[in-house]
Amino acid sequence: MRLLRDAGFIKTDLHMNRTFILLGFFAAIAVTSCKDKEEAPETSGTVTLSSELKQIGSQFVVEAFSFEDAAKTDASAETVADLFLVEEFNVNEVSGGRFSSNLDNKEAFALVTSFPSLGTAEEFFEAYKTIEENIFSPLTPVLKSGQIYIYRSNKGNFAKFLVRDVTLMQQSEFVTVTLDWEYQPNGSRQFP
Repeated sequence: MRLLRDAGFIKTDLHMNRTFILLGFFAAIAVTSCKDKEEAPETSGTVTLSSELKQIGSQFVVEAFSFEDAAKTDASAETVADLFLVEEFNVNEVSGGRFSSNLDNKEAFALVTSFPSLGTAEEFFEAYKTIEENIFSPLTPVLKSGQIYIYRSNKGNFAKFLVRDVTLMQQSEFVTVTLDWEYQPNGSRQFP
């Protein structure tokens, strides 16, 4: 009788150990799954970039933006990023801005369309889901509120962005641009 009772305890203990091991396994999967979701970069948002030169040590940098990382960075000549805001000059004054990409990306930007009303541009931007064949260039035209662009990276991924605002700052010394963006990281020409 004692042997059976002891065997029952052993069986129960083994059953409980398996249960705890399985629970621990599923908990680890759940934590890892949540962690992966937290670490994945955003694929859309709003960002404001400035062409103002900042000095970091002995180097001068401007803000740049990476769609893949969904982040701004301080950019120098060696920086790899998708968008660099460059100034447009008119008689020694900043009169606007353009976006440039990496020096080796000669087919980065295509203007899709432009609207005089930001509200109409927002509606079009939301509805624009399929990237058609376009003529791409290394620079955008001078940026204006209501313009919608597509961007093609060297990796073949696409983004679309809507220029919300272009502001000349501090007696036309630099420009800021605010844009809504959406990135398609898998190379598809379709946006969700």
